[in-house]
Amino acid sequence: MYMLCAIICISFIVILYLVVDRRRLRIQSAQAEKQLLKRNYFSVVLSLEVEQAKSRMAKRELDMLMREEHEDIAEIADLTTRIDKTDNVLQKMDGILKSTMLIIGEIKAETEIQSSTPGKKD
Repeated sequence: MYMLCAIICISFIVILYLVVDRRRLRIQSAQAEKQLLKRNYFSVVLSLEVEQAKSRMAKRELDMLMREEHEDIAEIADLTTRIDKTDNVLQKMDGILKSTMLIIGEIKAETEIQSSTPGKKD
């Protein structure tokens, strides 16, 4: 009877040890999984920060290019305005030149008329 009681007690202790050991292994496994998840989380956060930094750099580059483009557009607009002003001046000068040519033609014609008319002297 004592032997049976001893076997039952030893069996109970072994089963209790196995249950406790199994629980300890589950806890260790859960802690290891938690550490792995932490590492993965930090890895994802770090990757996200890297991508955000790349995005900010690309945005700065784009802003710089846009500023340069706006400066180029402003320069083109300025040059267009200058060309238009120069064109207007050239048109005015052309008008003045044509008027001058007409006046010269009239003076030449009047001079020819006066020189061809005999007896009339100034």
